Amino acid sequence: NIASAAQPKARLWVRIVKALLLTLWGAMLFVVGTLICALTVLTPQRLTPLVETIATSQLQHARVEVGEVSLSASKSFPFLQADVRDFKVISWAIDSLAPEAVAHKPQWADTVLSVDAFSGGLNLPKMMIGTLEFSDVTITRPAVNFVVANEKVTNFSIIPPSAEPEEEPFAMPRVRIKRFTVNSPCPVRYHDISTGTDLTVRFNEAW
Repeated sequence: NIASAAQPKARLWVRIVKALLLTLWGAMLFVVGTLICALTVLTPQRLTPLVETIATSQLQHARVEVGEVSLSASKSFPFLQADVRDFKVISWAIDSLAPEAVAHKPQWADTVLSVDAFSGGLNLPKMMIGTLEFSDVTITRPAVNFVVANEKVTNFSIIPPSAEPEEEPFAMPRVRIKRFTVNSPCPVRYHDISTGTDLTVRFNEAW
């Protein structure tokens, strides 16, 4: 009988689907548990110097200073909420690479980038499938200072050259940003030491 023969196959598929769902559920619980444990260990007091060290190691003739970095997921899950306060990139590229221009650089030349506060959420499930989805990103009082010493040296000469040529092109993940806000943006300042050119761009309103 065809109907009776089909019933065991149907029950088999039901068991397979249940097993897959239980496996996925177990994996999700494991990820959530691991995340909770990591967030418990990575307090702002431990996370902040770790972020400073890792970020600074990616630069040359510069360092990253951060007032505080905190992560939380309890109120924003499945988004991992990140809050950063007093972020600065301090450069001494002109001092190292063009010492003859040091006496003529403006006082603000060393601070190439600063942000009073940053907050935003990263969608963890989307990240697992290769998509970086950010939500409620807010940047407060960003400031950019660009100083040119000569044709080859600027205060942004802080990215080390690649040690080895890339054999394969780097595939950028998909990036989505929901609700992006810039509050109280500071002026973007430009100064060319060799020509004496000054340029300041001011923003009157938040974005």
